[in-house]
Amino acid sequence: FSCDFEKGLLNTIQLNFENCKVLGCWFHLSQNLWKHVQSYGLVEKYSTDKEFYKAFQRLKALPFVPCDDVVYAFNVIKCNSPVEFNLMLEYFETYYIGKLKKNSKSVREEPLFAIEIWNVYERIEKDLPRTNNNLEAWHKVFGNDCKKHPTLHKLINQFRLEQNLTDIILDQINSGDTYKRRNKQQVINDRIKNVCSNYNKDKLIDYLDGIISNLKICLLVYIN
Repeated sequence: FSCDFEKGLLNTIQLNFENCKVLGCWFHLSQNLWKHVQSYGLVEKYSTDKEFYKAFQRLKALPFVPCDDVVYAFNVIKCNSPVEFNLMLEYFETYYIGKLKKNSKSVREEPLFAIEIWNVYERIEKDLPRTNNNLEAWHKVFGNDCKKHPTLHKLINQFRLEQNLTDIILDQINSGDTYKRRNKQQVINDRIKNVCSNYNKDKLIDYLDGIISNLKICLLVYIN
């Protein structure tokens, strides 16, 4: 399951689908970070302070670091961040990494969202989606087709139409036809995967900055 960072939803999925892996959407994680920049009154700092801006972008890129190195990478980001970024680091550590337990330098509390949920490194390796944007796009189109408050009859007919379209796509795939991403989008995804495949813990800042550069290009592709 790929979903937003809503704890109630995550708990429900994990409770009812024990053998399913729950994955958080990277895009929504980024949105959560930006909302906290706003709520902490740090938007102007983000816009005018280059070091603050870089720290924020590197925190956004943290999910692209292998799970086993996330805590180390977080500490590297922390050491390379301005004091004004501390509120963001404290928020992220509390909810996504787990704060250090009292009188301990290594044992951490359980975070609200486990690292395995929001980390995308393995997904990149396996060519799995790092966001649920495609699902949300489908939901928007489906909602537009159904209109607001459809009758049960109209809703059932719309589901039947969707099933027919899905059957057609499956037939095309089974006959050898494959879905192709937009060329620009695929190029960016390949570049991100290449950066991930060359991950080097000893060059962590360079790695994070490489991810950031490609994510910026990726955003421009989606906008255009």
